Amino acid sequence: MAQKNELTEKDVDLAPSLMLRGTNAAVVASVLAVREIAKQANINDPQSLMKCLQQYLYFCMENNVRITNMAAYAACGVSSMDLTNWESGRTRKNDPRYKEFAQFLRSVCAQYREQAMSENILNPVIGIWWQKQYDGMRDNLPPADISDNGLELKQDPDEIAAKYRDVIGVDDGDGAKAHSSPLEAPYTHSKSEDEELPFSDAELQE
Repeated sequence: MAQKNELTEKDVDLAPSLMLRGTNAAVVASVLAVREIAKQANINDPQSLMKCLQQYLYFCMENNVRITNMAAYAACGVSSMDLTNWESGRTRKNDPRYKEFAQFLRSVCAQYREQAMSENILNPVIGIWWQKQYDGMRDNLPPADISDNGLELKQDPDEIAAKYRDVIGVDDGDGAKAHSSPLEAPYTHSKSEDEELPFSDAELQE
């Protein structure tokens, strides 16, 4: 005879009496119940898969169990890779019902997550993580502002030319052209009154 806390096949069939949220017995009972639903699935019959999905949804509703992707896949007897192949047309491409079923199953799970978050049933942090993992959601970041990145020209070209007139070789209009480098300018030296040169003017003339 089974003990009071032992699970039997009858208990699995009557899972509502075991669905105590947060208990390990409830989790195990839901896993066993999902496996029982999957026994009715026929992968060669898309209509059979849809019926299994509906049974899983009713099971979750009646027993206060949250919908998850992996449990939904297991209830239908399929894997995530099966659904990906059907959606992409790599397999079962001759029967569009498989692609429609895969998209429908994933959209149901995605809809549940979004609505559960809006009703405060599901923690938004967990829900958003699930959306990124299963629903293809991504963070919608605003475009980066590069208007002031230090690379733009902040001065008018005329202002720059006037500032560097002595080194860029601008014609002043009288035919005299500024030298492009101080090294090209002729050497000139003006003698101040107090300065003594190491040589005399006479020596320079010689």
